[in-house]
Amino acid sequence: MRARARLVAGAAGPGSAAVLRSEPPLVLRPAPDAVHLSQGAAGPLNGDDLELDVEVPAGRTLRLRAVAATLALPSRCAVPFRRDRPARIVLNAHVEEGARLDVLLEPVIVADGASVHVITRLDLAENAQLLWREEVVLGRYGEAGGQVTTRVDVGYAGRPLLRTGMALRGGDPVTHGPAVLGGQGLTRHRAVGTLLAVGFGSTGRQPEPSSAELSLPGPGTLFTVVASSALAMRRELDGYLQALSQGAGAADAAAAEGAAAAPAVLPTETPGADQPRRAPSQSRKVGA
Repeated sequence: MRARARLVAGAAGPGSAAVLRSEPPLVLRPAPDAVHLSQGAAGPLNGDDLELDVEVPAGRTLRLRAVAATLALPSRCAVPFRRDRPARIVLNAHVEEGARLDVLLEPVIVADGASVHVITRLDLAENAQLLWREEVVLGRYGEAGGQVTTRVDVGYAGRPLLRTGMALRGGDPVTHGPAVLGGQGLTRHRAVGTLLAVGFGSTGRQPEPSSAELSLPGPGTLFTVVASSALAMRRELDGYLQALSQGAGAADAAAAEGAAAAPAVLPTETPGADQPRRAPSQSRKVGA
Protein backbone atom coordinates (compact mmCIF):
# COMPACT_ATOMS: atom_id res chain seq x y z
CA MET A 1 0.00 0.00 0.00
CA ARG A 2 1.18 3.49 -0.84
CA ALA A 3 -0.40 6.68 0.49
CA ARG A 4 0.53 10.35 0.65
CA ALA A 5 -1.39 13.01 2.60
CA ARG A 6 -0.91 16.79 2.76
CA LEU A 7 -1.73 19.38 5.39
CA VAL A 8 -1.33 23.18 5.30
CA ALA A 9 -2.12 25.12 8.47
CA GLY A 10 -5.04 27.53 8.36
CA ALA A 11 -5.43 30.97 9.89
CA ALA A 12 -8.40 30.18 12.15
CA GLY A 13 -6.47 28.40 14.90
CA PRO A 14 -4.16 25.48 15.69
CA GLY A 15 -6.74 22.95 14.47
CA SER A 16 -7.64 24.66 11.19
CA ALA A 17 -6.36 23.72 7.76
CA ALA A 18 -6.07 25.69 4.54
CA VAL A 19 -5.30 22.46 2.67
CA LEU A 20 -6.29 19.05 4.00
CA ARG A 21 -5.86 16.05 1.74
CA SER A 22 -6.17 12.56 3.19
CA GLU A 23 -5.30 9.33 1.48
CA PRO A 24 -6.19 6.09 3.31
CA PRO A 25 -4.86 4.83 5.59
CA LEU A 26 -3.69 8.39 6.45
CA VAL A 27 -6.86 10.20 7.52
CA LEU A 28 -6.70 13.80 8.78
CA ARG A 29 -9.50 15.21 10.94
CA PRO A 30 -9.56 18.91 11.95
CA ALA A 31 -10.80 19.88 15.42
CA PRO A 32 -10.80 23.13 17.42
CA ASP A 33 -7.67 22.21 19.39
CA ALA A 34 -5.65 20.27 16.77
CA VAL A 35 -5.66 18.31 13.54
CA HIS A 36 -5.89 14.63 14.42
CA LEU A 37 -4.26 11.86 12.42
CA SER A 38 -6.13 8.57 12.36
CA GLN A 39 -5.65 5.37 10.41
CA GLY A 40 -8.21 4.02 7.99
CA ALA A 41 -6.67 0.54 7.91
CA ALA A 42 -4.46 -1.74 9.96
CA GLY A 43 -0.72 -1.47 9.74
CA PRO A 44 1.52 -0.40 8.22
CA LEU A 45 2.54 -3.84 7.00
CA ASN A 46 5.97 -4.71 5.66
CA GLY A 47 6.31 -3.08 2.24
CA ASP A 48 3.81 -0.25 2.86
CA ASP A 49 4.88 3.33 2.09
CA LEU A 50 3.13 6.16 4.00
CA GLU A 51 4.10 9.83 3.72
CA LEU A 52 2.67 13.02 5.25
CA ASP A 53 3.62 16.52 4.06
CA VAL A 54 2.97 19.41 6.49
CA GLU A 55 3.37 23.14 5.90
CA VAL A 56 2.89 25.98 8.39
CA PRO A 57 2.81 29.45 6.75
CA ALA A 58 4.37 32.47 8.45
CA GLY A 59 2.73 33.55 11.69
CA ARG A 60 0.42 30.53 11.98
CA THR A 61 0.24 27.71 14.54
CA LEU A 62 -0.56 24.07 13.89
CA ARG A 63 -1.01 21.25 16.38
CA LEU A 64 -0.87 17.71 14.99
CA ARG A 65 -2.06 14.85 17.20
CA ALA A 66 -2.81 11.16 16.67
CA VAL A 67 -5.98 9.31 17.60
CA ALA A 68 -4.12 6.13 18.57
CA ALA A 69 -0.77 4.40 18.42
CA THR A 70 0.61 3.08 15.13
CA LEU A 71 1.04 -0.71 15.10
CA ALA A 72 3.58 -1.98 12.56
CA LEU A 73 2.76 -5.58 11.57
CA PRO A 74 4.42 -8.26 9.45
CA SER A 75 3.07 -8.89 5.97
CA ARG A 76 1.39 -12.09 4.82
CA CYS A 77 2.05 -11.24 1.17
CA ALA A 78 3.18 -14.21 -0.95
CA VAL A 79 5.63 -12.05 -2.93
CA PRO A 80 8.99 -12.31 -1.08
CA PHE A 81 10.46 -8.94 -2.05
CA ARG A 82 7.36 -7.13 -0.78
CA ARG A 83 6.97 -9.27 2.33
CA ASP A 84 10.58 -8.74 3.38
CA ARG A 85 10.81 -5.02 2.53
CA PRO A 86 10.49 -2.66 5.54
CA ALA A 87 7.50 -0.36 5.76
CA ARG A 88 8.20 3.38 5.51
CA ILE A 89 6.56 6.11 7.60
CA VAL A 90 7.73 9.55 6.44
CA LEU A 91 6.93 12.99 7.85
CA ASN A 92 8.03 16.08 5.90
CA ALA A 93 7.37 19.46 7.53
CA HIS A 94 8.18 23.05 6.56
CA VAL A 95 7.63 25.81 9.15
CA GLU A 96 7.96 29.40 7.96
CA GLU A 97 9.19 32.43 9.89
CA GLY A 98 7.31 33.20 13.10
CA ALA A 99 5.18 30.04 12.80
CA ARG A 100 4.84 27.19 15.27
CA LEU A 101 4.35 23.45 14.78
CA ASP A 102 3.50 20.96 17.55
CA VAL A 103 3.75 17.31 16.48
CA LEU A 104 2.91 15.11 19.45
CA LEU A 105 1.90 11.79 17.94
CA GLU A 106 1.34 8.45 19.65
CA PRO A 107 3.96 5.65 19.76
CA VAL A 108 4.98 3.41 16.89
CA ILE A 109 4.70 -0.16 18.21
CA VAL A 110 6.75 -2.71 16.27
CA ALA A 111 5.22 -6.19 16.53
CA ASP A 112 7.14 -9.45 16.17
CA GLY A 113 8.17 -10.01 12.55
CA ALA A 114 7.54 -6.40 11.53
CA SER A 115 10.17 -4.13 9.99
CA VAL A 116 9.71 -0.37 9.63
CA HIS A 117 11.69 2.75 8.77
CA VAL A 118 10.50 5.97 10.46
CA ILE A 119 11.84 9.04 8.66
CA THR A 120 11.35 12.65 9.78
CA ARG A 121 12.47 15.72 7.82
CA LEU A 122 11.83 19.12 9.43
CA ASP A 123 12.74 22.45 7.80
CA LEU A 124 12.41 25.50 10.08
CA ALA A 125 12.77 29.13 9.07
CA GLU A 126 14.24 31.85 11.30
CA ASN A 127 12.22 32.43 14.52
CA ALA A 128 10.08 29.32 13.94
CA GLN A 129 9.05 27.22 16.94
CA LEU A 130 8.77 23.45 17.10
CA LEU A 131 7.66 20.77 19.54
CA TRP A 132 8.17 17.30 18.07
CA ARG A 133 7.83 13.98 19.83
CA GLU A 134 8.71 10.51 18.56
CA GLU A 135 8.11 7.31 20.56
CA VAL A 136 9.04 3.75 19.60
CA VAL A 137 8.05 0.60 21.49
CA LEU A 138 9.49 -2.83 20.69
CA GLY A 139 6.68 -5.37 20.70
CA ARG A 140 3.23 -5.68 22.17
CA TYR A 141 2.74 -7.29 25.57
CA GLY A 142 4.70 -10.53 25.71
CA GLU A 143 6.57 -9.86 22.42
CA ALA A 144 10.23 -9.15 21.84
CA GLY A 145 9.40 -6.86 18.93
CA GLY A 146 10.55 -6.53 15.34
CA GLN A 147 13.04 -4.20 13.66
CA VAL A 148 12.86 -0.42 13.44
CA THR A 149 15.20 2.19 11.97
CA THR A 150 14.64 5.89 12.59
CA ARG A 151 16.15 8.91 10.87
CA VAL A 152 15.67 12.56 11.86
CA ASP A 153 16.96 15.51 9.81
CA VAL A 154 16.21 19.02 11.10
CA GLY A 155 17.31 22.29 9.54
CA TYR A 156 16.99 25.79 10.98
CA ALA A 157 17.38 29.01 8.96
CA GLY A 158 19.06 27.10 6.14
CA ARG A 159 21.59 25.35 8.40
CA PRO A 160 21.65 21.81 9.79
CA LEU A 161 20.40 21.68 13.38
CA LEU A 162 20.08 17.95 14.07
CA ARG A 163 21.03 14.73 12.29
CA THR A 164 20.31 11.58 14.27
CA GLY A 165 18.82 8.10 14.09
CA MET A 166 18.89 4.63 15.56
CA ALA A 167 18.43 0.98 14.60
CA LEU A 168 16.70 -1.37 17.05
CA ARG A 169 15.78 -5.04 16.94
CA GLY A 170 13.71 -6.73 19.62
CA GLY A 171 15.56 -9.43 21.52
CA ASP A 172 18.95 -8.41 20.13
CA PRO A 173 21.69 -8.31 22.82
CA VAL A 174 23.22 -5.17 21.29
CA THR A 175 19.88 -3.32 21.22
CA HIS A 176 19.23 -4.16 24.86
CA GLY A 177 22.84 -3.66 25.90
CA PRO A 178 24.24 -0.66 27.81
CA ALA A 179 25.29 1.16 24.63
CA VAL A 180 21.72 1.42 23.27
CA LEU A 181 18.62 0.84 25.43
CA GLY A 182 20.11 -0.73 28.54
CA GLY A 183 18.13 -2.11 31.44
CA GLN A 184 18.27 -5.61 32.92
CA GLY A 185 15.86 -8.41 33.75
CA LEU A 186 12.29 -7.26 34.36
CA THR A 187 13.36 -3.65 33.83
CA ARG A 188 14.86 -4.30 30.39
CA HIS A 189 14.18 -1.23 28.32
CA ARG A 190 12.05 -1.67 25.20
CA ALA A 191 10.71 1.87 24.72
CA VAL A 192 12.59 4.96 23.59
CA GLY A 193 11.17 8.46 23.26
CA THR A 194 12.53 11.70 21.85
CA LEU A 195 11.31 15.27 22.30
CA LEU A 196 12.76 18.13 20.26
CA ALA A 197 12.00 21.69 21.34
CA VAL A 198 13.10 24.61 19.16
CA GLY A 199 12.60 28.16 20.34
CA PHE A 200 11.75 27.29 23.96
CA GLY A 201 15.13 27.24 25.71
CA SER A 202 16.19 24.59 28.23
CA THR A 203 14.19 23.24 31.17
CA GLY A 204 16.79 23.35 33.94
CA ARG A 205 15.35 19.97 34.96
CA GLN A 206 17.65 17.37 36.50
CA PRO A 207 17.66 14.37 34.12
CA GLU A 208 16.75 10.93 35.44
CA PRO A 209 19.24 8.03 35.05
CA SER A 210 17.25 6.85 32.03
CA SER A 211 16.99 10.24 30.31
CA ALA A 212 19.23 12.92 28.83
CA GLU A 213 18.96 16.57 27.79
CA LEU A 214 21.16 17.84 24.97
CA SER A 215 21.50 21.50 23.96
CA LEU A 216 21.90 21.75 20.20
CA PRO A 217 24.16 24.25 18.37
CA GLY A 218 21.21 26.55 17.74
CA PRO A 219 17.86 27.40 19.36
CA GLY A 220 17.00 23.79 20.15
CA THR A 221 17.07 21.18 22.91
CA LEU A 222 16.80 17.42 22.47
CA PHE A 223 15.38 15.20 25.22
CA THR A 224 15.78 11.41 25.07
CA VAL A 225 14.20 8.82 27.35
CA VAL A 226 14.48 5.02 27.54
CA ALA A 227 12.05 2.98 29.62
CA SER A 228 10.67 -0.49 30.22
CA SER A 229 7.16 0.48 29.09
CA ALA A 230 5.32 3.02 26.97
CA LEU A 231 3.66 4.47 30.08
CA ALA A 232 6.95 5.11 31.88
CA MET A 233 8.40 6.66 28.72
CA ARG A 234 5.41 9.00 28.31
CA ARG A 235 5.57 10.12 31.93
CA GLU A 236 9.19 11.13 31.52
CA LEU A 237 8.54 13.05 28.30
CA ASP A 238 5.48 14.74 29.81
CA GLY A 239 7.72 15.97 32.62
CA TYR A 240 9.96 17.70 30.09
CA LEU A 241 6.92 19.15 28.30
CA GLN A 242 5.60 20.55 31.57
CA ALA A 243 8.99 22.06 32.42
CA LEU A 244 9.17 23.70 29.00
CA SER A 245 5.66 25.11 29.42
CA GLN A 246 6.46 26.51 32.85
CA GLY A 247 9.69 28.05 31.56
CA ALA A 248 7.91 29.73 28.65
CA GLY A 249 5.20 31.06 30.99
CA ALA A 250 7.77 32.49 33.40
CA ALA A 251 9.64 34.18 30.54
CA ASP A 252 6.43 35.79 29.26
CA ALA A 253 5.50 36.99 32.75
CA ALA A 254 8.97 38.50 33.26
CA ALA A 255 8.78 40.27 29.92
CA ALA A 256 5.33 41.68 30.72
CA GLU A 257 6.48 42.82 34.19
CA GLY A 258 9.54 44.51 32.74
CA ALA A 259 7.45 46.35 30.15
CA ALA A 260 4.99 47.53 32.83
CA ALA A 261 7.79 48.76 35.11
CA ALA A 262 9.60 50.72 32.39
CA PRO A 263 9.01 54.48 32.79
CA ALA A 264 7.16 56.19 29.98
CA VAL A 265 9.22 58.74 28.03
CA LEU A 266 7.19 61.86 27.37
CA PRO A 267 8.39 64.66 25.08
CA THR A 268 9.27 67.82 27.03
CA GLU A 269 9.98 69.99 24.05
CA THR A 270 9.34 70.15 20.36
CA PRO A 271 12.49 69.28 18.40
CA GLY A 272 13.80 72.09 16.34
CA ALA A 273 15.70 72.03 13.09
CA ASP A 274 19.01 71.63 14.96
CA GLN A 275 17.77 68.92 17.35
CA PRO A 276 17.48 65.22 16.48
CA ARG A 277 13.95 63.88 16.49
CA ARG A 278 13.33 61.09 18.99
CA ALA A 279 12.29 57.73 17.61
CA PRO A 280 8.95 56.46 18.97
CA SER A 281 9.26 53.59 21.45
CA GLN A 282 8.32 50.16 20.16
CA SER A 283 7.10 47.12 22.02
CA ARG A 284 6.39 43.63 20.84
CA LYS A 285 4.19 41.10 22.54
CA VAL A 286 5.75 37.68 22.82
CA GLY A 287 3.33 34.79 22.70
CA ALA A 288 3.94 31.31 23.99
